[in-house]
Amino acid sequence: LITSSSSSSSDDAVKNVLMEDIYGTSFTSMNSIIASSTSLEHFHLYSKPSSQQDTTTTTTIATHTDAGLFLSFVPAQSCSSSSQKDDDDAAFYVEIDGVLQQATFPKNSVIIMLGSGMQHWIHLNKEIDLSFKATKHAVKMNGLSASRAWYGMMHLVPPDA
Repeated sequence: LITSSSSSSSDDAVKNVLMEDIYGTSFTSMNSIIASSTSLEHFHLYSKPSSQQDTTTTTTIATHTDAGLFLSFVPAQSCSSSSQKDDDDAAFYVEIDGVLQQATFPKNSVIIMLGSGMQHWIHLNKEIDLSFKATKHAVKMNGLSASRAWYGMMHLVPPDA
């Protein structure tokens, strides 16, 4: 996480402002932003229509970014007894260098994925050569796995920012 350094100079304090709210309150650390953020819990059950349940892979959710600061989630689970990969979320793809690639998640993992809120709302010090990039991702389900359950929590930009 990015935190502000302890400095007595007001110029340094201005440099370390990552975000401000509409009342002029400055957030100088990711910790302070997250403490003021709200979260939105998600549970989704994705299903392919029975007419599409064959061996082909189709894009269920087109490539997109999520709106929050970040999303924490557990890999989806297949709800189909006929799935060949019951333990794997083989349907999740991320865009890397403009190419969609299938993601591989470690067992018993929680994934942290940056959203467009992180990319567009966090203002980094220009002296730091670092920028946040929202994760472009998509869901592609094959006909062997007719449905999948997914759980995650989106952490949103503080409401008055």
